[in-house]
Amino acid sequence: MSKSILAVLFAALLVGGGIAVLAVVLRLMLGGFCRGLIARLERLGFRRREQRRQRGDAYLAAGDVGRALREFRTAFFLSSIRCDRALVEAVHNHHASLLSRFIAITEERQGGSVRLMSLAKAEHLVAERTHLLRRHFVLRARRAGDGQLRAVRRKLRVNRRELRTCLSQLVAEAHRCGAGGRFH
Repeated sequence: MSKSILAVLFAALLVGGGIAVLAVVLRLMLGGFCRGLIARLERLGFRRREQRRQRGDAYLAAGDVGRALREFRTAFFLSSIRCDRALVEAVHNHHASLLSRFIAITEERQGGSVRLMSLAKAEHLVAERTHLLRRHFVLRARRAGDGQLRAVRRKLRVNRRELRTCLSQLVAEAHRCGAGGRFH
């Protein structure tokens, strides 16, 4: 009787160990594949935002400021970046170029002056977002505790929500800043 109990326990131990080894191997194999896939999806999403910026530029060149402003607002890439560290800098530069377009539109429509109350807040939120994304990659590289990563992810969600609201206000301000709807 005791030999059969030991045999069952040994078999259960072997099965459990085999499952654990299989799980580790699958995680190693699929982890790299999943990260690569996620990185490609992140880059694809960013390319779509760049295309929106280009459409906004085309609308602006055609003199349709309202449509250009809407395209510029939606051209901001506010998704999380989890796998492609180089994308963080590209997104930051993209955001800076979008904010500069708001300045250019306002200067043209107001005759050289810029009065956008939401612009400074948008610049601050974009800089904060870039800092949080960089921090996320540093914490992951150091294999920091889940609590720190969760806190950064929570701050990124709050930042995204605030930035969306701020960008809507910025578009409304830029749209109101000039009486005419055409850009020269």
